[in-house]
Amino acid sequence: MSDHTQLPSVTMGPPTTFHPFPKLPWELRHEIWELAVRPLDRPGVHVFCVEEHEPDDSSVEEVEDRDKSNLHFSVPAATMSAGPCGNPSTYMIDGGLWTACKESRAVMEEAFKHQMWDHKRRAWRLFFAAIVRANSIPLALRALRSPSPVLENPYDELGDDELDMIPATAFFLSPPSSSSLPSSTQTTKADQPKTQVTTSPHYFSVFPHQDLFIFRPASRKIDNIWSRLELNFPFGSRRWGFLGFGSKHGLALKYDSAWLDDYYRDPAGEITGAVNMVDRMVKAIVFFDTTRAETIWLVDYRLKLKQNTPADKREPDVNQKVFYGNDGRRYVEMYSKFPEAGVDYLQWFYTDGVEGEDSSISERSCDYFIEEVEYEERWGPTLGLLACFP
Repeated sequence: MSDHTQLPSVTMGPPTTFHPFPKLPWELRHEIWELAVRPLDRPGVHVFCVEEHEPDDSSVEEVEDRDKSNLHFSVPAATMSAGPCGNPSTYMIDGGLWTACKESRAVMEEAFKHQMWDHKRRAWRLFFAAIVRANSIPLALRALRSPSPVLENPYDELGDDELDMIPATAFFLSPPSSSSLPSSTQTTKADQPKTQVTTSPHYFSVFPHQDLFIFRPASRKIDNIWSRLELNFPFGSRRWGFLGFGSKHGLALKYDSAWLDDYYRDPAGEITGAVNMVDRMVKAIVFFDTTRAETIWLVDYRLKLKQNTPADKREPDVNQKVFYGNDGRRYVEMYSKFPEAGVDYLQWFYTDGVEGEDSSISERSCDYFIEEVEYEERWGPTLGLLACFP
């Protein structure tokens, strides 16, 4: 028997804390904080859940505040994971800098130029409110009222590239130590010991007119969801100082292959009409004709590159829009206006779970669903298709 006692092996990982950081020269600390901010010239991706709750339901913490019709916005529960069911949002990269220390907060203020934009947003809200009030007065009474002071549009002097950089900052509540806990303060029932789960605010910043917003509605049947988003989604609403919901880069939904099986049916369950979701999508697009949104994107996570794809086709080209997530994933445009324009790209993809060499454009593909929606001419933004690159 050996006299030596075998000690358990210890795996040393990279250190997560650098204690002498405060002792570094200020210039070096400032440069480190600047490097921790995400590249702001790259369009980001931000995921939000949309739910409807009863008026007395206080178990969900919203991003901004709840509207009168109880439409709630929240972050995905799996905040720290990524992929189709997680949260690949770009706002997870540098949001912690808002509360790390005074130096990091100052760097975020400088990077997002909040002082300048907050002034312009307040001026825009006054300008927009004046327009709403003026339009609400009957024509016959306008001549009897004293003229209101003329307010200038603070955004008139800015180009599209500058307007893309209007920032918005908000917060969500998250547990300080475990991502598996609920994301809001909860108390047990009266007959149980009263314990409280403490939470802390996680601040984050987005660019409503540059970034892509992916919505995950809890139900496809939320009444008037699009008009309620237009009025109450804080990142885009004119009443919050932005230029309209959706932005020129549009918004996105995760494509669900079950949509093609969702037909109109009678009480007995017999099919009586076309695909229900196609009809819903057309109505949604027509509604968006009143917004700035140019594209409604569908994200199909099933699209995968074929093994025989040439090396020069494995990366997006200069003609494709790319939105960047926090986990290295990229949401790449297949097409955004005409489905036939995506043939050159889709030929190098297959749809996972769908048989056939041309599964990326076959009957069970997202491309097929888009062509069903785009079959007839209509008003409003176009449907676009995004693939998720690892």
